[in-house]
Amino acid sequence: MLSVDRDIIQKLKRVSETPSLDFRLLKAYAEKEKLNLDDLIRRRLSNEPISKIIGKRGFWKSDFITTVDVLDPRPDSETMIETVLSFYPDQTEKLHIL
Repeated sequence: MLSVDRDIIQKLKRVSETPSLDFRLLKAYAEKEKLNLDDLIRRRLSNEPISKIIGKRGFWKSDFITTVDVLDPRPDSETMIETVLSFYPDQTEKLHIL
């Protein structure tokens, strides 16, 4: 890992519990979309969530588009879904849950 990468990760520690993961996600996104990594890092350092920066968030085996107009799916919701499904042994049964 380059010294510059380590410096960025160190800075990300101010806003993230997972600075190395944040850095890897932003770097991959910048490379894929041909964006300026420094701009993405600045957005993260201003406390913008990763999901808003890259425009998607994984939830329950699917990726969802995220913008400033939507709430991020929460890990707690996945736990709730898993708990409810544990009461239904037939995983092929179609469920309607509200």
